[in-house]
Amino acid sequence: MKTSIGVIFFVILVGVILLWGGDIFSPQTPDPSPSSSPSSVEEGFEVYHNEELGITVWSPLGASIQPERENIVKMTFLGPDNEPYTEITDGFTVTFRKDLNAQEYTSLDMYAQSVLEADMLEGEESLQETTIGLSYEAFMYTRPSELGNLVTTYITLPQEGVGYQISYSITDPHQRGYQEIVTTILNSLQFTS
Repeated sequence: MKTSIGVIFFVILVGVILLWGGDIFSPQTPDPSPSSSPSSVEEGFEVYHNEELGITVWSPLGASIQPERENIVKMTFLGPDNEPYTEITDGFTVTFRKDLNAQEYTSLDMYAQSVLEADMLEGEESLQETTIGLSYEAFMYTRPSELGNLVTTYITLPQEGVGYQISYSITDPHQRGYQEIVTTILNSLQFTS
């Protein structure tokens, strides 16, 4: 009789352990918070990470991020008054391009000049020294697009042989603060490759 009570007790104990998922004896650790939502991200933004491009940047909620071509992604944010099936009439785009041909450039100056020549712009007077992201040295220039709005491009060489071109264009007819949003995006940029 004592043996059958012991067996019943053992079966009940095993059943309880299995019912609780078998984790009764293992230490419980809280689920890690997702890497896409660190507490330092400003309200209205989420973290976008692209391992292939080697970038991490904040993206405004509601923006779409699509690959354009190899090593290029475009972030697009359309405002409520954007006209459908047209170029952006209310919103902005930010394009991130990793330049795989930057290995031959040992300085940011050399790399920036090659980008200007490829963009058919002349002279260093077009370039302004600046920083982008977490204090990466960069050059910046602005030019009109084919559609008449301005395109601003940042050129940086965060590590030797790895070049990036980050361009943006804004159409903000209703003063919705798109420039401030783009500035937040650019200031959050980190190169991870």
